Amino acid sequence: MKNQHLWLALLLPLLLLITVAKLNAQYQYEVAPAFSNTLLFQTPVEITSARDGSNRLFVVEQGGIIRVVPNDPQAAIADTFLNIKRKVSVGSETGLLGLAFHPNYQQNGFLYVNYTAPNPLRTIIARYHVDPNNPKQCDTASEVILLEIPQPQKNNKAGKIAFGPDGRLFISVGDGGGTGDPENRAQNLTLLLGKILRIDVNHVSNGKNYSIPTDNPFYGNSQGYAEEIWAWGFRNPWRFSFDPLTHDLWVGDVGLYTWEEINIVEKGKNYGWNIMEGRQCFNTTMPCDTSNLTKPIWAYPRDVGRTVIGGYVYRGTAMPELFGKYIYGDFTSGGYWALDYYGQPSPTSKELFQQRTLSLSSFGVDDNNELLLTSYNGRVYRLHPSPNSDAAHVSGDAEFLLQQPKPNPAASGQVIIPFSLGSPAPISITLFDDIGRKVQSIFDGTREAGSHEIAFDTSTLPAGIYFCRLSSGAWADTKPVVVQ
Repeated sequence: MKNQHLWLALLLPLLLLITVAKLNAQYQYEVAPAFSNTLLFQTPVEITSARDGSNRLFVVEQGGIIRVVPNDPQAAIADTFLNIKRKVSVGSETGLLGLAFHPNYQQNGFLYVNYTAPNPLRTIIARYHVDPNNPKQCDTASEVILLEIPQPQKNNKAGKIAFGPDGRLFISVGDGGGTGDPENRAQNLTLLLGKILRIDVNHVSNGKNYSIPTDNPFYGNSQGYAEEIWAWGFRNPWRFSFDPLTHDLWVGDVGLYTWEEINIVEKGKNYGWNIMEGRQCFNTTMPCDTSNLTKPIWAYPRDVGRTVIGGYVYRGTAMPELFGKYIYGDFTSGGYWALDYYGQPSPTSKELFQQRTLSLSSFGVDDNNELLLTSYNGRVYRLHPSPNSDAAHVSGDAEFLLQQPKPNPAASGQVIIPFSLGSPAPISITLFDDIGRKVQSIFDGTREAGSHEIAFDTSTLPAGIYFCRLSSGAWADTKPVVVQ
């Protein structure tokens, strides 16, 4: 009987993969286990890299454990890197929720965690140090608490932490729970709830184990506003990420009744909750002034999905057709999408695949910026093109193919845009800036089948990041151009 149970345990993951493949046959993309089928995690909520050259991945388990595993599809063992189970209050939306490695982790060994602690319930942002004698383990006695945030309810904790391109630590904090933010905490600038925070962990001041960056929007204010605030008006910004190319801060904010939303968050802006949900007024029986609120760049109704899981702008190389698109998903519906924002007159979102059984909890990227997914079923997955899809066979003889402009980065002068067409077609090539505004039309006309190159002059362009977009009918693709 024991052998029969063992075979069933080994067979079930295979049956799941077969089912996933069948359900996703209509899609261009699918997921496959990132590690051995025998490697399971307990309620994984995040996966990240230390960017220390070791090519390791760190999986955060909600119960209070961080495990470390080689970035290898054959990996079957994950070591315990940090265990703080005794410190953590675990529930449906509480627990160990976030992990960030210091940008200089390879030199200083610092890492930071976001967890909820009990009695009283509160969010804690703490620093730990890797064991100097064992890089596979963290010194559990090295905890330094940086920040504590009282939590009134058990839901809407958010939980993500990450270092921005500026070296500051960003923290997402939910509105503290209850239905509809009844105490208006997300709009209260004296509280840290319902906010994106930004702190400097490299310096201390005013008796705190961190300091306030002097360019924070409320630094030195006299109104009693919390100086840690970078932006506000969020319900439950569970996951966020920085685009490594444009440095934009992308946030997925979980809705309540009608809308899930995605924001590009900027300094000192109010993103609306609980005045707005998505782009609409939240309480339609009350007067609603949205004139000073920043609306999301994308929102979808709750008949499409009910728990947005913020993802990443794809900057890897394995799926060039997704380069520059924001990949996100929804826990409830099992939908996964690519949001095309850069270089677009208006954003569009295309479904990549749908799989309800995956129970998506978070996205992550490895050292090569390839996408990973964590699932409440205990597995970690990797996103890749389906074997029989067009996306898996991008080549020079594809129907349409936009290649990387060259040279890139480009000094002031001429840039070549190479592309190929499988058949004669009318095409247009347009240049946009990094927030989607049209800069110039490079070409508009018909080209024959085959390989082509079109040149344009960058000498009049200010230095910065641009996006070259090739389109023909319903088909379009975008590549970045960096002008130095």
